[in-house]
Amino acid sequence: MIDIPALYEFTYEEDRAIRRNLPQTSTFCYESVWGGKSHWYIKQPKIDSLIEQNVDLRTAFQLAFKKPMSETLLEKQKHHYKIYEFLGDSPNLGDLTDNPWRFPYDIDFTFMLTQKLAKRTLPKVQGKPTSTEYYQSYDPVTGVYDNIIARVDFDLTYDVLGFITKKEALLKFYKSDGSVDHTRFKDIGRSYDAIYDAEYRIKEGVLRRQSIVDNLQLPILGVLQAVFPDTPMTAVVQLGRDFLDRYEREFDLFIKASKKDIIEMITSAPDTWLEAPFPPAGPGVTVRQYLIFELSISY
Repeated sequence: MIDIPALYEFTYEEDRAIRRNLPQTSTFCYESVWGGKSHWYIKQPKIDSLIEQNVDLRTAFQLAFKKPMSETLLEKQKHHYKIYEFLGDSPNLGDLTDNPWRFPYDIDFTFMLTQKLAKRTLPKVQGKPTSTEYYQSYDPVTGVYDNIIARVDFDLTYDVLGFITKKEALLKFYKSDGSVDHTRFKDIGRSYDAIYDAEYRIKEGVLRRQSIVDNLQLPILGVLQAVFPDTPMTAVVQLGRDFLDRYEREFDLFIKASKKDIIEMITSAPDTWLEAPFPPAGPGVTVRQYLIFELSISY
């Protein structure tokens, strides 16, 4: 089998010239990754001798491969997908490492890489996952992630009753210039059947609302520390616990039955620190507004 390099640009005429001069017994295929570029695989036991014997076929190959690559392809050659740098040289990988500019659709970085990537989960919004990033390394001392390799962006779809119907999870890869390829991705999510997945769809709502409540605790503690800087940490923590305990019943009903009484309670709560600014949510947003937004889901 002859493997023609992937970074050559074939014109229509060159494509036809090669095909026209190949024996009918040959089996070949090519995949188009970028416009005008073909990645060829030609399976023919005596392809080398055929090229030597057939002047027209030899000429077609020479014309196709002796011309310089276009500036577009030369530029693409510089910016390969970084994930290929971690594949190693295992023979089990086949031809996966031959073309690091090809979208790594068949690469599973959970077990195919020479090292485990560091996973960073970005904050949820209203209990829904947003993105997960994968880096080459993470320094637990400094808390710094280095060299991002891939990311998964999530988008959840719900029906009119508030039950999940689809979880879109788009796996995207970064290139060697540091840019992420948003034009090519792999959806590793799934859709949910109204009948066969009914149990999970119900549980998903409960888990989502539980996640909302759980993720409110640290932001509240951070605001209390800023509002009461001279107060001992134990006392600050107790203030947060008192607030949550005061509305324990309403929070519980929100989680288990999606009741919205908790929103009314927070709206009228007398705690002055609720009017403190909450920068992570945006300029001018108060803690009260942030809490109400997070809890204001329609299901």
